[in-house]
Amino acid sequence: MDKTLVMLDIAFYLTSRQNYQQVKIRQEDNDLWLISNTNNKYPVVRITMNDLSDYKENKDRYLEDARRISKLFNKDNSLLSIHVSSDDADVYFEPDYYQGVISKEYASPIIKEAFPDIQLAILPQNLTYNEELEIRKKRIADYQRQLIAKHTNKNARGKKKFKFNAATVLILINFVFFLAATLLSMRTNDTFAAIFFGALYKPLVYASNEWWRLITSAFLHVDLLHLIVNMIALSSMALFVERAYGLKGFITIYTVSLLSGSLLSLVQMNSFQITLGASGAIYGLMGATVVYLFSSGLYKFKQFRQPIVQSLILNVFISFLPFVSWQAHLGGFIGGILATLLFTKTPIIKQTVISAYLSIALLIGGLFGYALFMDDNIRPFNKDLDLAIAYNYALVGFEDHAMNLIEDFNLYYNETGE
Repeated sequence: MDKTLVMLDIAFYLTSRQNYQQVKIRQEDNDLWLISNTNNKYPVVRITMNDLSDYKENKDRYLEDARRISKLFNKDNSLLSIHVSSDDADVYFEPDYYQGVISKEYASPIIKEAFPDIQLAILPQNLTYNEELEIRKKRIADYQRQLIAKHTNKNARGKKKFKFNAATVLILINFVFFLAATLLSMRTNDTFAAIFFGALYKPLVYASNEWWRLITSAFLHVDLLHLIVNMIALSSMALFVERAYGLKGFITIYTVSLLSGSLLSLVQMNSFQITLGASGAIYGLMGATVVYLFSSGLYKFKQFRQPIVQSLILNVFISFLPFVSWQAHLGGFIGGILATLLFTKTPIIKQTVISAYLSIALLIGGLFGYALFMDDNIRPFNKDLDLAIAYNYALVGFEDHAMNLIEDFNLYYNETGE
């Protein structure tokens, strides 16, 4: 039976039954290359008519081609080379490179173990070669059209039905906080509204142990323009990071970035500053995008590299504008990079997972320990603002909390020698 027909039968089997998709390495290459997002053992498959012995001269080139494909799809580069041949040479394999033969009569154990029913995919040749070739080409073309139609219908349904994702939930939370703070500010003022709903204010964190403000401050905005700018940035980067690293990866990256940004901002701010906004966590998503750019190899392509570089330069400039916490941006960016390393599947980066865990622990733990025991950037206190905060708590019905705050502030002043 003609080898070309067998190659097409196997390619159709792997794409239609095993969730592989075909990729093209180079125009003159007659081999068929496929990649799978679900087969972790053999994510890259090469189907060839060459004999098994060609690995001796070309194995390094095939492995390099596999690496190129793997980087683009963020997968491991383990290659299974399927030879359509009656070759009876010894099957050869080593880490990351495996090969075997297949025909209508025989399949190597390594191939049958991976795909038990693969030989059933080889159709008999009852017609002329050209007629059989057209049948197989038409079958593959029909399947591709079905896939396109399926995705088109899915996208159409998605447009009709509003889909919630992590970005949507985060944006809704930020808008709820903004609306609540706006309503309260009409009764009091913007400063107290920000404090009430969780802005990062150093005396409240240290004097009253309100460490939860490290989290809540990242969901709070009291200026509409600030909110809109941050939510536009969040929506674009959050969707990409969630697709690239999954929901679990996104939540981890966002949380680590949020904490590292808030903590670095806390230890650097003085007692007259109030910090709020999602910028630290957003810069963490930017760090995740940079990691993906390099781990996937897309940095080699100008069309992918240029917009990221331009965005980084712009955001570095924004970080040093007045009333912007560059510390939150820097802390979030570093935290985002470290957290993303935990979910990157590129082999060379996977080796750094333990180091990434330790680095995150040192970053968060170190900043938290510094805030607890070493931070002396606390004087002079803004006692007028502290008293105004307590007064406004009483004004909105939290008299007991207001009295507790006054006691906490006075105790804190005395303990720190003010």
